[in-house]
Amino acid sequence: MNFIQNYLGKQFVQVPPINMMEAYEDSTKRTPIIFILTTGADPSSMLQRLSDTMEFGERMDVMSLGKGQGKKAKQLIRQA
Repeated sequence: MNFIQNYLGKQFVQVPPINMMEAYEDSTKRTPIIFILTTGADPSSMLQRLSDTMEFGERMDVMSLGKGQGKKAKQLIRQA
């Protein structure tokens, strides 16, 4: 990581913070917000705040893709 930072700049090793409202405004039924996370990353509190702000209530579905969850994820995406 130091090599990349020293030669290319720290913008290549630092993850910028996400603005959930901007992500939501960029999303559509055909372009949903999908998170690919690293170990320990948990955006659920940010999602819950966005849900509360937008008064989504029960319209938000959250799931972890683990064993056997792919079929359920496809179904949720189709229902969106």
